[in-house]
Amino acid sequence: MTQDNESVTIDPSINEYLESKGYISLNYYNLFWIFVLCSVVGIISETLYQLIVFDRYELRAGLVWGPFSPIYGIGGVLFTIALNRFWDKNVIVIFAVSMLLGSALEFSASWIMETMFGIISWDYSGTFGSIQGRTNFAFGMMWGAFGLIWVRVALPWVLRVIDLIPRRYHITVTTAMSIFMAMNIMVTIVAIDRQYERLNDIPASNPIQS
Repeated sequence: MTQDNESVTIDPSINEYLESKGYISLNYYNLFWIFVLCSVVGIISETLYQLIVFDRYELRAGLVWGPFSPIYGIGGVLFTIALNRFWDKNVIVIFAVSMLLGSALEFSASWIMETMFGIISWDYSGTFGSIQGRTNFAFGMMWGAFGLIWVRVALPWVLRVIDLIPRRYHITVTTAMSIFMAMNIMVTIVAIDRQYERLNDIPASNPIQS
């Protein structure tokens, strides 16, 4: 696995780096764009799944602006960080770590959404290996397979996509996109909170909420 000298995604001393530190450089630039790309690819994949399996179009975007689903973005970042030192290990080790991490992420996301906003986006109660209906054995297996495919197959391609951003524009583009995503997340939190208030017949307290 090699990169030219213009790349900032993978350490130039690739062999030494892989032996001593891990798979990729865990800097803000790499992790931020992994978050963005996974947020987009995740929502597209989920939409296609709904269309193919249930024959219905349902865009389940997680943010107000754009086709982004933060849970997939966070998942991509966490898997990258957690598996950065396991990328060359036995597939069983990678699968097991991914299964545990993905299940914990899914459980946490479900608990946070229900506790903070009263939203139940999924419920696996009654299925094999269900843990409070927030995750189950089948999805744990899927998380394990995802982590294995992610670190062994998908991540190198993702890094190549990130490297398409010209080097001289790295700071400008990343800063602009970071500001946009931060605003997007804040507006979404406000919107979800206001939706919860409407469901509970709580009147608007300012013109923005009305």
